[in-house]
Amino acid sequence: MVITSGYRCKVLNDFLIHAARQSQHQFGYAADFYVVSGSKFQVSGSRFQVSGSRRELLIRAFRLIITSPKIDFDKLILYPNFIHVSYVSPQANRHSVMLAEANGKYRAVTRADALVRSLEA
Repeated sequence: MVITSGYRCKVLNDFLIHAARQSQHQFGYAADFYVVSGSKFQVSGSRFQVSGSRRELLIRAFRLIITSPKIDFDKLILYPNFIHVSYVSPQANRHSVMLAEANGKYRAVTRADALVRSLEA
């Protein structure tokens, strides 16, 4: 897993063109990442080694996060080249799932719908 963005100070966040003005990155609540082919990881006691294209691995990771009862999140967004995931606290997490669209907009989806639509995205 390669983390491409974690904490961002306000100055850097304001400099970035597509960053949300109140980005969760500014508060240390969010990270963006992608998965590298050949990566080894463990979830819920099960070990995995993954292979495939970057997009296939993104979709698999996205689906794993959605379906795992042990992974909690506030916001999960599948972009074409990376995943954004945030975590605030067990009480404040909204479990929001979104798909990024080509026009810079986001489409909110249910977890069940995300499992189907992530393959189409």
